[in-house]
Amino acid sequence: MKKNHSLFIFTIICFILTGAGARLNAQTRLDSLPPVDSLANAAVAAWTQQLGSRAEALKLTCQGRLQTVASEREALDSLILRIKADSTADKSVLDSLVNRLRDWKLKEKEYAKQLKKAEKTVAQAAEHAAMDTTAQRKALPALWKSVNELGLSANTSGEETRVTIARPAKTEKKKSPVEEPAKPAEPAPVVAATPEKPATPVPVPVAQYNPATDVMLNPPAIPCNFEENSRDELSGAPYRRTAPVEWFRHAPAPLKGFLQGRPNVRCEAALSATGPRATLLLTFTVIDPNPRKSFGRLPKDAPATLWFMDGTSFELYNYTNDEGVINYEDQSYTFRGSYPVGEAVWKKIRRSDLDRVRITWGSGYEEYDIQYVHLLRQLARCFE
Repeated sequence: MKKNHSLFIFTIICFILTGAGARLNAQTRLDSLPPVDSLANAAVAAWTQQLGSRAEALKLTCQGRLQTVASEREALDSLILRIKADSTADKSVLDSLVNRLRDWKLKEKEYAKQLKKAEKTVAQAAEHAAMDTTAQRKALPALWKSVNELGLSANTSGEETRVTIARPAKTEKKKSPVEEPAKPAEPAPVVAATPEKPATPVPVPVAQYNPATDVMLNPPAIPCNFEENSRDELSGAPYRRTAPVEWFRHAPAPLKGFLQGRPNVRCEAALSATGPRATLLLTFTVIDPNPRKSFGRLPKDAPATLWFMDGTSFELYNYTNDEGVINYEDQSYTFRGSYPVGEAVWKKIRRSDLDRVRITWGSGYEEYDIQYVHLLRQLARCFE
Protein backbone atom coordinates (compact mmCIF):
# COMPACT_ATOMS: atom_id res chain seq x y z
CA MET A 1 0.00 0.00 0.00
CA LYS A 2 2.88 2.38 0.75
CA LYS A 3 4.42 1.65 -2.64
CA ASN A 4 1.17 2.37 -4.53
CA HIS A 5 0.61 5.58 -2.58
CA SER A 6 4.12 6.88 -3.42
CA LEU A 7 3.63 6.11 -7.10
CA PHE A 8 0.30 7.94 -7.04
CA ILE A 9 1.92 11.06 -5.55
CA PHE A 10 4.85 10.79 -7.98
CA THR A 11 2.42 10.73 -10.96
CA ILE A 12 0.66 13.89 -9.75
CA ILE A 13 3.99 15.66 -9.26
CA CYS A 14 5.16 14.92 -12.79
CA PHE A 15 1.82 16.03 -14.23
CA ILE A 16 1.95 19.41 -12.44
CA LEU A 17 5.58 20.26 -13.09
CA THR A 18 5.96 19.08 -16.67
CA GLY A 19 2.61 20.57 -17.66
CA ALA A 20 3.43 23.98 -16.23
CA GLY A 21 6.64 24.51 -18.17
CA ALA A 22 5.18 23.66 -21.56
CA ARG A 23 2.82 26.63 -21.53
CA LEU A 24 5.48 29.36 -21.26
CA ASN A 25 6.38 30.20 -24.84
CA ALA A 26 6.09 33.49 -26.76
CA GLN A 27 6.81 34.74 -30.26
CA THR A 28 8.36 38.19 -29.90
CA ARG A 29 10.74 38.89 -32.77
CA LEU A 30 10.38 42.37 -34.30
CA ASP A 31 10.99 43.43 -37.88
CA SER A 32 14.06 45.59 -38.42
CA LEU A 33 13.43 49.33 -38.25
CA PRO A 34 14.27 51.14 -41.54
CA PRO A 35 16.32 54.36 -41.36
CA VAL A 36 13.97 56.90 -39.81
CA ASP A 37 15.00 59.59 -42.31
CA SER A 38 13.63 57.41 -45.12
CA LEU A 39 10.19 57.05 -43.50
CA ALA A 40 7.28 59.28 -44.43
CA ASN A 41 5.24 60.88 -41.65
CA ALA A 42 2.47 58.33 -42.11
CA ALA A 43 4.98 55.48 -41.89
CA VAL A 44 6.38 56.94 -38.63
CA ALA A 45 2.84 57.02 -37.23
CA ALA A 46 2.28 53.43 -38.39
CA TRP A 47 5.49 52.25 -36.69
CA THR A 48 4.45 54.08 -33.50
CA GLN A 49 1.08 52.30 -33.51
CA GLN A 50 2.66 48.91 -34.27
CA LEU A 51 5.25 49.20 -31.46
CA GLY A 52 2.59 50.35 -28.99
CA SER A 53 0.41 47.34 -29.85
CA ARG A 54 3.38 44.98 -29.56
CA ALA A 55 4.27 46.40 -26.12
CA GLU A 56 0.67 45.91 -24.92
CA ALA A 57 0.67 42.31 -26.19
CA LEU A 58 3.97 41.56 -24.42
CA LYS A 59 2.59 43.07 -21.21
CA LEU A 60 -0.43 40.73 -21.38
CA THR A 61 1.91 37.80 -22.02
CA CYS A 62 4.01 38.68 -18.97
CA GLN A 63 0.87 39.01 -16.81
CA GLY A 64 -0.37 35.60 -17.96
CA ARG A 65 2.98 33.96 -17.26
CA LEU A 66 3.18 35.43 -13.76
CA GLN A 67 -0.35 34.24 -12.95
CA THR A 68 0.38 30.76 -14.31
CA VAL A 69 3.63 30.35 -12.36
CA ALA A 70 2.01 31.70 -9.18
CA SER A 71 -0.85 29.20 -9.49
CA GLU A 72 1.52 26.29 -10.07
CA ARG A 73 3.72 27.38 -7.15
CA GLU A 74 0.69 27.53 -4.84
CA ALA A 75 -0.43 24.07 -5.97
CA LEU A 76 3.05 22.66 -5.39
CA ASP A 77 3.24 24.31 -1.97
CA SER A 78 -0.08 22.78 -0.97
CA LEU A 79 1.02 19.36 -2.22
CA ILE A 80 4.23 19.52 -0.15
CA LEU A 81 2.22 20.27 2.99
CA ARG A 82 0.01 17.21 2.34
CA ILE A 83 3.04 14.96 1.75
CA LYS A 84 4.70 16.19 4.96
CA ALA A 85 1.54 15.20 6.84
CA ASP A 86 1.64 11.71 5.30
CA SER A 87 3.98 9.42 7.28
CA THR A 88 4.12 6.91 4.41
CA ALA A 89 5.53 9.40 1.87
CA ASP A 90 9.04 8.82 0.51
CA LYS A 91 11.56 11.39 1.80
CA SER A 92 13.47 11.55 -1.55
CA VAL A 93 10.28 12.65 -3.33
CA LEU A 94 9.65 15.28 -0.68
CA ASP A 95 13.21 16.63 -1.00
CA SER A 96 12.84 16.87 -4.77
CA LEU A 97 9.60 18.82 -4.39
CA VAL A 98 11.13 21.25 -1.89
CA ASN A 99 14.02 21.96 -4.27
CA ARG A 100 11.55 22.39 -7.11
CA LEU A 101 9.45 24.80 -5.05
CA ARG A 102 12.54 26.96 -4.55
CA ASP A 103 13.03 27.07 -8.36
CA TRP A 104 9.40 28.10 -8.92
CA LYS A 105 9.70 30.92 -6.39
CA LEU A 106 12.76 32.24 -8.27
CA LYS A 107 10.84 31.96 -11.56
CA GLU A 108 7.90 33.85 -10.06
CA LYS A 109 10.22 36.63 -8.92
CA GLU A 110 11.79 36.79 -12.40
CA TYR A 111 8.37 37.09 -14.09
CA ALA A 112 7.31 39.84 -11.69
CA LYS A 113 10.43 41.79 -12.67
CA GLN A 114 9.63 41.12 -16.37
CA LEU A 115 6.09 42.46 -15.91
CA LYS A 116 7.40 45.67 -14.32
CA LYS A 117 9.70 46.16 -17.34
CA ALA A 118 6.76 45.58 -19.71
CA GLU A 119 4.64 48.18 -17.89
CA LYS A 120 7.49 50.69 -18.21
CA THR A 121 7.75 50.00 -21.97
CA VAL A 122 3.98 50.46 -22.43
CA ALA A 123 4.21 53.83 -20.66
CA GLN A 124 7.11 54.79 -22.95
CA ALA A 125 5.00 53.86 -26.02
CA ALA A 126 2.09 55.96 -24.72
CA GLU A 127 4.36 59.00 -24.27
CA HIS A 128 5.77 58.44 -27.77
CA ALA A 129 2.27 58.35 -29.30
CA ALA A 130 1.49 61.75 -27.74
CA MET A 131 4.50 63.43 -29.38
CA ASP A 132 4.40 65.43 -32.59
CA THR A 133 5.72 63.87 -35.81
CA THR A 134 9.22 65.38 -35.52
CA ALA A 135 9.69 64.15 -31.96
CA GLN A 136 8.24 60.73 -32.86
CA ARG A 137 10.73 60.34 -35.71
CA LYS A 138 13.65 61.24 -33.41
CA ALA A 139 12.57 58.95 -30.57
CA LEU A 140 11.42 56.02 -32.75
CA PRO A 141 14.75 54.06 -32.60
CA ALA A 142 14.76 54.21 -28.78
CA LEU A 143 11.16 52.92 -28.61
CA TRP A 144 11.95 50.13 -31.11
CA LYS A 145 14.98 49.11 -29.03
CA SER A 146 12.93 48.98 -25.80
CA VAL A 147 10.15 46.87 -27.36
CA ASN A 148 12.66 44.58 -29.07
CA GLU A 149 14.65 44.03 -25.86
CA LEU A 150 11.41 43.33 -23.98
CA GLY A 151 10.41 40.77 -26.61
CA LEU A 152 13.79 39.02 -26.56
CA SER A 153 13.90 38.85 -22.75
CA ALA A 154 10.30 37.62 -22.61
CA ASN A 155 11.11 34.91 -25.17
CA THR A 156 14.19 33.83 -23.17
CA SER A 157 12.24 33.77 -19.89
CA GLY A 158 9.43 31.78 -21.48
CA GLU A 159 11.52 28.83 -22.66
CA GLU A 160 10.05 25.48 -21.72
CA THR A 161 11.08 24.14 -18.32
CA ARG A 162 11.12 20.38 -17.99
CA VAL A 163 11.29 18.60 -14.65
CA THR A 164 12.86 15.21 -14.06
CA ILE A 165 12.39 13.56 -10.67
CA ALA A 166 14.22 10.36 -9.95
CA ARG A 167 11.92 7.50 -9.03
CA PRO A 168 12.77 6.31 -5.51
CA ALA A 169 14.75 3.06 -5.46
CA LYS A 170 13.05 -0.06 -4.26
CA THR A 171 14.32 -1.35 -0.92
CA GLU A 172 13.76 -4.85 0.39
CA LYS A 173 14.08 -5.82 4.01
CA LYS A 174 16.41 -8.80 4.49
CA LYS A 175 15.05 -11.71 6.45
CA SER A 176 16.94 -12.81 9.52
CA PRO A 177 18.42 -16.31 9.11
CA VAL A 178 18.01 -17.03 12.87
CA GLU A 179 14.61 -15.81 13.87
CA GLU A 180 11.41 -16.58 12.10
CA PRO A 181 9.45 -13.32 11.87
CA ALA A 182 6.13 -13.33 13.60
CA LYS A 183 3.09 -13.16 11.42
CA PRO A 184 1.93 -9.53 11.44
CA ALA A 185 -1.58 -8.67 12.40
CA GLU A 186 -4.02 -7.84 9.64
CA PRO A 187 -3.40 -4.13 8.89
CA ALA A 188 -6.26 -1.72 8.85
CA PRO A 189 -7.17 -0.46 5.38
CA VAL A 190 -5.33 2.76 4.55
CA VAL A 191 -7.28 5.34 2.59
CA ALA A 192 -5.00 7.30 0.27
CA ALA A 193 -5.15 11.03 0.82
CA THR A 194 -6.78 12.77 -2.12
CA PRO A 195 -4.36 15.48 -3.35
CA GLU A 196 -5.73 18.95 -3.83
CA LYS A 197 -6.74 19.60 -7.42
CA PRO A 198 -4.21 21.93 -9.08
CA ALA A 199 -5.46 25.41 -9.82
CA THR A 200 -6.72 25.90 -13.34
CA PRO A 201 -3.99 27.78 -15.21
CA VAL A 202 -4.88 31.20 -16.55
CA PRO A 203 -4.69 31.16 -20.36
CA VAL A 204 -2.05 33.47 -21.78
CA PRO A 205 -3.65 35.86 -24.31
CA VAL A 206 -1.77 35.85 -27.61
CA ALA A 207 -2.78 38.26 -30.35
CA GLN A 208 -3.36 36.53 -33.69
CA TYR A 209 -1.84 38.16 -36.77
CA ASN A 210 -4.41 39.57 -39.16
CA PRO A 211 -3.11 40.99 -42.47
CA ALA A 212 -6.22 43.16 -42.78
CA THR A 213 -5.20 45.12 -39.68
CA ASP A 214 -1.48 45.36 -40.53
CA VAL A 215 -0.81 49.09 -40.88
CA MET A 216 2.25 48.37 -43.02
CA LEU A 217 0.08 46.56 -45.61
CA ASN A 218 -3.04 48.70 -45.16
CA PRO A 219 -1.96 52.07 -43.79
CA PRO A 220 -4.61 54.33 -42.28
CA ALA A 221 -6.06 56.76 -44.79
CA ILE A 222 -4.56 60.22 -44.58
CA PRO A 223 -7.01 63.08 -44.10
CA CYS A 224 -8.11 64.85 -47.31
CA ASN A 225 -6.43 68.18 -46.70
CA PHE A 226 -7.13 70.49 -49.65
CA GLU A 227 -4.73 73.41 -49.92
CA GLU A 228 -7.06 75.10 -52.40
CA ASN A 229 -10.74 74.58 -53.16
CA SER A 230 -12.14 77.09 -55.64
CA ARG A 231 -13.39 77.43 -59.23
CA ASP A 232 -11.43 77.90 -62.41
CA GLU A 233 -11.73 81.52 -63.60
CA LEU A 234 -12.05 80.58 -67.29
CA SER A 235 -14.16 77.43 -67.33
CA GLY A 236 -15.95 77.85 -64.01
CA ALA A 237 -15.23 74.18 -63.20
CA PRO A 238 -14.38 73.27 -59.59
CA TYR A 239 -10.64 73.37 -58.86
CA ARG A 240 -9.14 71.48 -55.90
CA ARG A 241 -5.53 70.87 -54.91
CA THR A 242 -4.33 68.68 -52.03
CA ALA A 243 -1.58 69.73 -49.65
CA PRO A 244 1.84 68.29 -50.57
CA VAL A 245 3.02 65.16 -48.70
CA GLU A 246 6.51 63.66 -48.76
CA TRP A 247 6.66 60.93 -51.42
CA PHE A 248 10.29 59.82 -51.33
CA ARG A 249 13.81 60.92 -50.49
CA HIS A 250 17.15 59.89 -51.96
CA ALA A 251 20.73 60.10 -50.65
CA PRO A 252 23.48 58.51 -52.81
CA ALA A 253 26.38 56.92 -50.90
CA PRO A 254 29.16 59.10 -52.46
CA LEU A 255 27.49 62.26 -51.08
CA LYS A 256 26.90 61.08 -47.49
CA GLY A 257 29.91 63.02 -46.20
CA PHE A 258 28.65 66.23 -47.79
CA LEU A 259 24.98 65.73 -46.89
CA GLN A 260 25.55 65.03 -43.16
CA GLY A 261 22.34 63.04 -42.82
CA ARG A 262 20.26 65.22 -45.14
CA PRO A 263 18.67 63.85 -48.34
CA ASN A 264 20.16 64.73 -51.72
CA VAL A 265 16.66 64.81 -53.26
CA ARG A 266 13.42 65.12 -51.32
CA CYS A 267 10.15 64.97 -53.27
CA GLU A 268 6.68 66.01 -52.13
CA ALA A 269 3.63 65.03 -54.17
CA ALA A 270 0.16 66.53 -54.49
CA LEU A 271 -2.80 66.10 -56.84
CA SER A 272 -5.02 68.76 -58.37
CA ALA A 273 -8.14 68.46 -60.51
CA THR A 274 -10.18 70.86 -62.61
CA GLY A 275 -13.33 69.03 -63.53
CA PRO A 276 -12.26 65.69 -65.06
CA ARG A 277 -8.64 66.81 -65.70
CA ALA A 278 -6.09 65.81 -63.04
CA THR A 279 -2.46 66.88 -62.57
CA LEU A 280 0.40 65.41 -60.55
CA LEU A 281 2.30 68.21 -58.79
CA LEU A 282 5.85 67.41 -57.68
CA THR A 283 8.10 69.63 -55.54
CA PHE A 284 11.79 68.68 -55.41
CA THR A 285 14.19 69.99 -52.75
CA VAL A 286 17.77 69.40 -53.92
CA ILE A 287 20.93 69.69 -51.78
CA ASP A 288 24.02 69.18 -53.93
CA PRO A 289 27.57 70.56 -54.24
CA ASN A 290 26.82 71.67 -57.83
CA PRO A 291 23.06 71.46 -58.50
CA ARG A 292 23.19 73.33 -61.81
CA LYS A 293 25.64 70.80 -63.21
CA SER A 294 24.11 67.71 -61.60
CA PHE A 295 20.44 68.50 -62.27
CA GLY A 296 20.16 71.60 -64.46
CA ARG A 297 16.44 72.29 -64.52
CA LEU A 298 13.04 70.66 -65.01
CA PRO A 299 12.42 71.17 -68.75
CA LYS A 300 9.00 71.50 -70.30
CA ASP A 301 7.70 68.26 -71.89
CA ALA A 302 10.34 66.26 -69.99
CA PRO A 303 8.91 62.79 -69.21
CA ALA A 304 8.38 61.25 -65.78
CA THR A 305 7.98 57.46 -65.89
CA LEU A 306 5.86 55.82 -63.19
CA TRP A 307 6.37 52.12 -62.42
CA PHE A 308 3.60 50.35 -60.49
CA MET A 309 3.93 47.32 -58.23
CA ASP A 310 2.54 44.99 -60.92
CA GLY A 311 5.33 46.01 -63.35
CA THR A 312 3.26 48.27 -65.62
CA SER A 313 4.54 51.76 -66.41
CA PHE A 314 3.15 55.06 -67.72
CA GLU A 315 4.79 58.27 -68.86
CA LEU A 316 3.67 61.76 -67.85
CA TYR A 317 5.10 64.98 -69.35
CA ASN A 318 6.00 68.15 -67.51
CA TYR A 319 3.71 71.04 -68.43
CA THR A 320 6.04 73.88 -67.38
CA ASN A 321 9.74 74.74 -67.44
CA ASP A 322 11.35 75.43 -64.04
CA GLU A 323 14.92 76.70 -63.55
CA GLY A 324 14.80 76.22 -59.77
CA VAL A 325 14.87 78.67 -56.86
CA ILE A 326 17.67 78.79 -54.28
CA ASN A 327 17.01 78.83 -50.54
CA TYR A 328 19.91 80.75 -48.99
CA GLU A 329 19.25 79.43 -45.47
CA ASP A 330 20.32 75.84 -46.26
CA GLN A 331 21.69 76.37 -49.80
CA SER A 332 19.05 74.07 -51.28
CA TYR A 333 17.26 74.42 -54.63
CA THR A 334 13.53 73.95 -55.14
CA PHE A 335 12.14 72.69 -58.47
CA ARG A 336 8.42 72.33 -59.25
CA GLY A 337 6.90 70.17 -61.96
CA SER A 338 3.30 69.84 -63.20
CA TYR A 339 2.47 66.55 -64.93
CA PRO A 340 -1.04 66.22 -66.45
CA VAL A 341 -2.57 62.80 -65.76
CA GLY A 342 -4.55 61.04 -68.49
CA GLU A 343 -7.70 59.03 -67.87
CA ALA A 344 -5.93 55.62 -68.07
CA VAL A 345 -3.19 56.69 -65.64
CA TRP A 346 -5.77 58.19 -63.28
CA LYS A 347 -7.68 54.88 -63.12
CA LYS A 348 -4.43 53.03 -62.47
CA ILE A 349 -3.39 55.41 -59.68
CA ARG A 350 -6.74 55.00 -57.92
CA ARG A 351 -6.35 51.21 -57.55
CA SER A 352 -2.58 50.48 -57.53
CA ASP A 353 0.55 51.41 -55.57
CA LEU A 354 3.76 52.72 -57.10
CA ASP A 355 7.22 51.19 -56.89
CA ARG A 356 9.63 53.73 -58.40
CA VAL A 357 9.76 56.80 -60.66
CA ARG A 358 12.18 58.12 -63.27
CA ILE A 359 12.50 61.93 -63.45
CA THR A 360 14.08 63.58 -66.48
CA TRP A 361 16.21 66.61 -65.58
CA GLY A 362 18.01 69.06 -67.84
CA SER A 363 21.27 67.10 -67.34
CA GLY A 364 19.76 63.61 -67.75
CA TYR A 365 17.44 61.33 -65.79
CA GLU A 366 17.49 59.64 -62.39
CA GLU A 367 15.41 56.79 -60.96
CA TYR A 368 14.15 56.95 -57.37
CA ASP A 369 12.65 54.25 -55.14
CA ILE A 370 9.36 55.43 -53.64
CA GLN A 371 9.01 55.02 -49.87
CA TYR A 372 5.38 56.13 -49.51
CA VAL A 373 4.02 53.69 -52.11
CA HIS A 374 0.35 54.22 -51.12
CA LEU A 375 0.39 58.03 -51.29
CA LEU A 376 -1.07 58.74 -54.76
CA ARG A 377 -3.77 56.08 -54.31
CA GLN A 378 -4.82 57.69 -51.03
CA LEU A 379 -4.77 61.22 -52.46
CA ALA A 380 -6.81 60.13 -55.48
CA ARG A 381 -9.59 58.90 -53.17
CA CYS A 382 -10.04 62.48 -51.97
CA PHE A 383 -11.49 63.37 -55.39
CA GLU A 384 -14.11 60.63 -55.41
